[in-house]
Amino acid sequence: MVWLTSDPTFSVDLASVAMTGLRYTDPAQARTAMRLVGDVHPATVVISTRSLEDALERLPTVASAQVRAVLPDQLTVAVTERQPILAWRTGDAAWLMDVDGNVFAPTSSATQDELGDGASGSALPAVDDLRTAVSLHVGDRLDPVNLEAVRTLGSVTPDMVGSSALALFLSLDDDDGWVLTSPGHWRAIFGHYTQTLAPASRIAEQVQCLGALLGDAERTVDVVTLAVGSGCGTYVSGTPEPRARRTPRPDATRRPNKTARP
Repeated sequence: MVWLTSDPTFSVDLASVAMTGLRYTDPAQARTAMRLVGDVHPATVVISTRSLEDALERLPTVASAQVRAVLPDQLTVAVTERQPILAWRTGDAAWLMDVDGNVFAPTSSATQDELGDGASGSALPAVDDLRTAVSLHVGDRLDPVNLEAVRTLGSVTPDMVGSSALALFLSLDDDDGWVLTSPGHWRAIFGHYTQTLAPASRIAEQVQCLGALLGDAERTVDVVTLAVGSGCGTYVSGTPEPRARRTPRPDATRRPNKTARP
């Protein structure tokens, strides 16, 4: 044992540790988490790979990690990162969120191909959170009700509601709750959801109602208020007077819901 732990043959060169799978994770942050810094070269046989994996998996971007110590002096690290399903905007910040609602990285860490250009199916669905006194940070997790709502509404495309719009934009505000907007045309209010009284499971029926209410009169519809349970909902038609709205506008950082997502 003394020989195994003291012979330089078994010492791991920390600078040469191979790490794969890092896309959103800062390599320096990963090395710091595993304490692979400094001039200390531990022996392969005394490295606790499980503790190194645990340290990596505590990073917000990491879903799982595998660390292997290979005799005589090699250490390999394979990381599986969280994958974004949407971009969540709050104020001037924008975050990547995974399928479980984990906020794991700023959108600045994503590539332009992932974010898309607003005209291709590669764009991530996005939501504009316009609520006051609400903020998200890396490491936070969306509550189950809003997670179900954004995953369902984020997959709604113009074709699903019989709309001629090129794209739909999703937002969340204090007054109306969840809202789908066809810029320059109509605004569909889906409302607030709760665990019991107003579950997000009703969204599928609301989407059907929206398609029925739009019908062939989409150009005359201004605001649709959806209410499943007692009728389909109501809408305001005609050409309304201009008024201030807290509605997201399409730009380089607000991505349209162009393609269905699981």
